[in-house]
Amino acid sequence: NILIKLNRETDLKLVEDVATKALAIARREYNPVFIAARTNDLKEIYKFTEYGSDRHLKLLREEKRALKEICENYDGITKKMQSISGKHMRPIEKYQEMLAAIRLEIAEVLIKRGEDTKNATEELLLSQTYYSKFPEGHNAKKIAAILKKLSSK
Repeated sequence: NILIKLNRETDLKLVEDVATKALAIARREYNPVFIAARTNDLKEIYKFTEYGSDRHLKLLREEKRALKEICENYDGITKKMQSISGKHMRPIEKYQEMLAAIRLEIAEVLIKRGEDTKNATEELLLSQTYYSKFPEGHNAKKIAAILKKLSSK
């Protein structure tokens, strides 16, 4: 993770290779926390190098699955992570927020690609469910504007 952060601005190919290998290890061990972290690293690269590509969208969906797994099985995953690394995980609310954000990103990519507006709308509605808990900001207004635009088409 440190190598990725230090080289993100200078050597994208190196960062992509390291993150891809780290993601392969996380997949082999089926560790949703590490999968979410490594897909997030790659997502940041693809956001600039190939935004909206099939590979970018596939990665976003993998991050969503990992975050959904964390939220649904938080207690068990927390115990597993503490026994593996001795570290404490973030509060579940942080993972719920990350899941809502990734759902919004998926919807934005689908809309940009001009495809699957039904799935984009579903992702937006699920994201909105989380963000509606907050009085203002977060992404609630943005989601409402996108949904309004989609419904007027």
